[in-house]
Amino acid sequence: MLFRHKSSIRQQLTGVVLFTSFLGLGIACAVIQLYERASFRSALTEEVAALADTVGANSAATLTFEDHKAATEILGGLRAEPHIVEACVYDSKGNVFAVYRRSANVIASPPAFQEAESAEFSADALTLRRDIHLGEEKIGAIAIIYDLAGFHAKMRRYTAISALVLVF
Repeated sequence: MLFRHKSSIRQQLTGVVLFTSFLGLGIACAVIQLYERASFRSALTEEVAALADTVGANSAATLTFEDHKAATEILGGLRAEPHIVEACVYDSKGNVFAVYRRSANVIASPPAFQEAESAEFSADALTLRRDIHLGEEKIGAIAIIYDLAGFHAKMRRYTAISALVLVF
């Protein structure tokens, strides 16, 4: 009330316009970030699923002939994708058949076997699981863990850009 009496109508209208503009830009920036997050997650899931299907198809023969060395070599091709930190091929009984880890120094258990195909996002990674088929028969599965550090860096850049837009 006290502020209203000391300021002119012009100042009050300027304040309302600035507040409304700031609020509108803030909402627009937030919506763009939410859209980008959902879009990135969807595209990443599709990309990693395609990669898992390809590696799984290439691993089908190794599972059939129980060639652990060849399966490990096939998984080694995942080195070309720097964000894949771990991958695991399972046999038809759910036992670990071959494992790939980006860092050989990390001693960790492979991702737990799951019956159903899935894509799960955690705070730091996407864990995607796909079945491996030979013809119509399910002969195993593959799980890939994809590091989300690049995604988090991208979201930090969007937040910084949004802050700059709001300030100016």
